[in-house]
Amino acid sequence: MMKVTLPALLGGSIAIIIIFIFVFYLAEIGVSTPSRSYATDSLDNEIQEPATFLVSNLSSNDNNGSSAISANTTMTILSPNSSTVVYETETFIAPPTLKTFVIYMANEFHENWPEESHKHITNKNAYAIPTNLTVSNGTSIAFHMADAPWDTPHDYIVRVIDVHTNETATQTPLLSYPKLNRGPSNSGTTVLPIGEYRVEAYLHGTDKVETKPITIRVTDTPANQSSDITAGFFYSPQRPVANPYDNDGQLHQGHLEYYRQQFSIHGLKIESIHSFHFASCSFYDKGKSSVCIDDGVSPGELYWHDNKTSDHVLIFWSSTRPYSQIAAALDELTWENVYT
Repeated sequence: MMKVTLPALLGGSIAIIIIFIFVFYLAEIGVSTPSRSYATDSLDNEIQEPATFLVSNLSSNDNNGSSAISANTTMTILSPNSSTVVYETETFIAPPTLKTFVIYMANEFHENWPEESHKHITNKNAYAIPTNLTVSNGTSIAFHMADAPWDTPHDYIVRVIDVHTNETATQTPLLSYPKLNRGPSNSGTTVLPIGEYRVEAYLHGTDKVETKPITIRVTDTPANQSSDITAGFFYSPQRPVANPYDNDGQLHQGHLEYYRQQFSIHGLKIESIHSFHFASCSFYDKGKSSVCIDDGVSPGELYWHDNKTSDHVLIFWSSTRPYSQIAAALDELTWENVYT
C-alpha cells in the first residue's frame, strides 16, 4: 500500500488549483475578444463617437419623475478654454464634428459702433459671438436674437453676403426677442457654400446697423455628416444683480450659478466659461459727453445701466438635442437674462 505524505498531498492539490485557474483564464480570453466601444445616451440612442472620449453621467429626472435628457451628452472634443480664446481673439474655428453652430446676437445689437460702444456688454464680440467664425463644409449655422427690447422692441433681418459677388447668400426672417410674439427669435439652420461672407443686420428690416465687421468663412474641410452636436456662446452676469427687473417690471433671474443649473435642465452642456470685466463711459440721464469721466472718481469704471453690472461671463455650450428643442431652450435662457 502506497503512502502519501501530507506535504505531498497539499502540493498536488495546489498544482491542480493553479492549472484550473490558468485554463479558466485562457477560456475567458477566448470569449472576450476586443471590440470597438460606443457611448450611448440616457435614451439608448447610440452616439457615433468612440467611447474613448469621456461622457458624463446622464441620469436625471424632472419634476414629474420622468427621465430627462441630460446636458452631458456630447463627447469631450471641444476645447476646454474655448470661451477664453474666443473672447480674447473674437475668432472661433468650429471643429468638423459640429453639425450646427448658433451665432448669438448679443444685447444692444442695434447700437452703432464705436460711438455707442459703452452700451455693450463688452467691446469684444460686441454684436455677434464670435465676430469671426470659420466652419467646415456642411456645418450649418443659425442666428439667435438676444437684443433686449425694453422700451422699444428691436427686430432684425440678418443677411449673409458673399464678399466676392456681393450677393445675398441667405437671409433670416424678421427676428425678435423671445416671448414677444412678434416673430421668431431663432432663424433656423442653413448650410452655406464654401466661401467668405460678411454679416449685415437691418433694424426693423430696413435700417442697416453699423456694427464691427462680422465674418463667416466656410472651408473645404468636410463636416462629419453623422454628427449631432450643436454649439454656441452665451453672455451672463457673474453674480446676481441688485435690480433683476426690466423696465417693464418683469423679473429676470439669470446669472452664472442660475445658468449652471438651467443649461443642464434644458439639455445644454456648459463646455467652458470665461469671466471678464467691462465698463465704459456710462452717463445715464446725465448731460455729459461720452468721455470717460466718472464724476471725478475713477475714469471709465461706470457701466451702462441696462447691463446691470460690469462683471460678466462668456459661456460656451454644446448639445446633441434636435435644433428645435435647442432653439426653445435658448428662448427660455435668454428671457431670464438680466441684460435689458
